[in-house]
Amino acid sequence: GGTQRPSSVQLAPDGFPNYWSVLDLAAARQVGVPLEGARAASEVIPEVPAGRVRRAVDESITWHDGPDAGSPNRVLNLARMLVLATEGRWVSKPAGAAGAIDEAVGAGGESRWMDRASAEALSTAVRAALG
Repeated sequence: GGTQRPSSVQLAPDGFPNYWSVLDLAAARQVGVPLEGARAASEVIPEVPAGRVRRAVDESITWHDGPDAGSPNRVLNLARMLVLATEGRWVSKPAGAAGAIDEAVGAGGESRWMDRASAEALSTAVRAALG
């Protein structure tokens, strides 16, 4: 849970959002590495329906835009969720952020425009910081 949140182990539902488990299972199925034995994660973790993953991503975005709004995890998770939504791949937080940077640098080098919404949040943050 980040440096501002207490450590916890959740063994049963207790009021916390349950979309995390949906996202964790879907990611583990695609990119999980066995800790023991040779069976692939996709053989032991059932497929999570695409619609349920989309709902979990949406729930995650809502949470990040609310209680987690000031966390660096917000930006990092949103960057990797963008990769998931556009490419169908699960990537790490650093890989998602690097992809967003690479896209911006590539667009500039190719003299092409990006989706305006991609930078809108940054514009809002800079304006807010300027007062």
